[in-house]
Amino acid sequence: MTGRKSDPTIVHLVWDAIQSCMTQRQQPNFERVSKHIMRFNSISPDVIEDELSKVVDDGLVRFVQRLGAKGSKKGEEQELYKLPKGPPAPSEHDWYCASCHQPGELLACSGCPSARHSKCLTEAERQTPFTCPQCQMAAAEQCDIKKKTLNTLLGYTVLRLKARMLPLTAEDAGVLSPSSDPEQRFRTAYLLYRPLEIFDIEDKLDRQVYSKLSEFEGDVRLMVHNIIVMNGAESQAAAVAGQVLQDCLHDVQEIRICRDCYRMSNEKPGKNWFCRPCRPPHELVFAKQKGYPFWPAKVMKTENDMFDVRFFGEPHERAFVTRGQIRPITTSLQALQIKRSNPWTRAHDELKRHQAQLRRVEEQPSLLNSDSEPGLESEPESTDSPLREGAAPPPTKRRRRAFDPDEDWPEPQPRTVATQTPAKFLRTGATEQQHELASLDTQYRQQLSASKRKQWCFNCEQEAIYHCCWNTAYCSTECQQVHWHKEHKRVCRRKRTL
Repeated sequence: MTGRKSDPTIVHLVWDAIQSCMTQRQQPNFERVSKHIMRFNSISPDVIEDELSKVVDDGLVRFVQRLGAKGSKKGEEQELYKLPKGPPAPSEHDWYCASCHQPGELLACSGCPSARHSKCLTEAERQTPFTCPQCQMAAAEQCDIKKKTLNTLLGYTVLRLKARMLPLTAEDAGVLSPSSDPEQRFRTAYLLYRPLEIFDIEDKLDRQVYSKLSEFEGDVRLMVHNIIVMNGAESQAAAVAGQVLQDCLHDVQEIRICRDCYRMSNEKPGKNWFCRPCRPPHELVFAKQKGYPFWPAKVMKTENDMFDVRFFGEPHERAFVTRGQIRPITTSLQALQIKRSNPWTRAHDELKRHQAQLRRVEEQPSLLNSDSEPGLESEPESTDSPLREGAAPPPTKRRRRAFDPDEDWPEPQPRTVATQTPAKFLRTGATEQQHELASLDTQYRQQLSASKRKQWCFNCEQEAIYHCCWNTAYCSTECQQVHWHKEHKRVCRRKRTL
């Protein structure tokens, strides 16, 4: 399959140059277009001419020949470049590689509209007919998570992705989708084969569209692909998009490992959410890290004699340890030579509570089945239930007995002790506080007064040094050009000399 020849970054530069010429009521010929491009980029005229021919061949710019109508060019034939009209030429596949986001000779996927360079694939992936890695993953995946539950879990992932993408969704960013500006809407249509944003993914989650994790991962990859195509591989938006993809892959892998752990770590249903059993329950071990004793932990997964474990006790950290750093949970504490500290004791108490809930599940399997929510959701919460987690034992006659270090003792109840501060100290503290507040108020008023004396850039809100008209000023000529072409040229009040 023959893809496009022109780099999307160059296409943007050509479009900007043509629009700049049209704004200044000048004919966008090669001289003016190349001059505009070289003003902001170190590209030689020969390279610009070669790239312009590629852009024209791709149908992203119209090349026209007209006779000059005025000035020294009147009656002379001119070669001009114009913005495209109408929809782009139809294509069955994407115009850019889904891996490197660049144009060139592409292999079209037989299962979806994506395409890739041969050099961007491994030897095993270059098969005939070609099927992209994403389609292969979707065909091999067997998801046993119900649709409603899956879309709920992916909702937590999207919240994290939106937080990561916050700098790109700020007002006037125009980074994710230039279609927000009607004058720039044609760019999205001509560069993005399948426009997709984070808000479209949210809408799919609301409608519970996703039935496989690979479908969600494919949409996030497409969104990242669109961002890089629209902004360039070296842009800040591309760097943020790369981090978004890494976060997505990490969360999808977490759901594949254990959907119950992922859900409970996001919802945190109750103080002892980490103690709730999963489906199926995790293997319990003692794991050791350098500088720490053997610590109770859950085994999340095992790969090549490496154990991915999550430790009991706040903050429930995770680590990869070797098989030699693992001991069965049945190992006695004396054999492990444990030195009890407060954090270790709290972690061991949490382990005991988890084991107690596992015993409840063994006795009553109906508490944990494939149709219920994660953990012991059906667990009674009333204070009258003797099985309630953390419930105190019934009162008995107090008597002395031997101390058992492995016994699951009830947690001590906190007590509040009230003290009264002498009045003289209160008066002294109040006086100091009033002086401090008065000093802060003076500093604030001075800073506010200094700010009011300054002018601020209308475009980026930095301190301005160039005045235009009335209440409009700019910090640089770049901001002036951006605001002028965007809207200010229609409302500018500055008097011009003819």
